[in-house]
Order: sequence, then C-alpha cells, then structure tokens
Amino acid sequence: MTLKFDEIISPHNTKEISALFHEIAQPLMVSSTYVTACINLLKNNCTDSNYLLSVMEKINDNIHITGEKFHALRDIILNMENLSISLPSYDK
Repeated sequence: MTLKFDEIISPHNTKEISALFHEIAQPLMVSSTYVTACINLLKNNCTDSNYLLSVMEKINDNIHITGEKFHALRDIILNMENLSISLPSYDK
C-alpha cells in the first residue's frame, strides 16, 4: 500500500497511522521489558554478568532500531511535498 501525504492525514486511514505508530513504539516497549528484567535480576542478586550484558545488548539494539525509525519518520516529514510511503497491508 502506498500513501500520499493528503491520504495519510485523511480521517479514513487511522488503521495505517496506527500501524506506523506501532512500528515506532514496539522497540521501546521491548526495551522496557528488558530493563524490567534487568532490574529484577539485580534485585535477586544475579551474579551472571554475561547474562546481564546480553540483556543490556538487546536493550541497546532496540533503542537503535527506534532511533532509525524516528530518523526515517523525520525524513518523511521533511519531504512532505513528495511524500509517498509504503505500509504493509493488515487487511485479512
């Protein structure tokens, strides 16, 4: 599905807008889950530093993914007059 800017701001496409925001928010939610896991591990005196490091690396990866998505969204906004984006179709 390809959308032009005037179609994106249309009230008839809230499903597509919701999908776009989900794609941006999802890595933040995953990171939050990993942070909670680290907190719980530390509270329970986890001494496996390799395990904690692997969880923290996952957090870092998800934060970078979020940053990339925000940069892509910024680029879209900066080029609104030429805006045309493709979104996956969620119709079943």
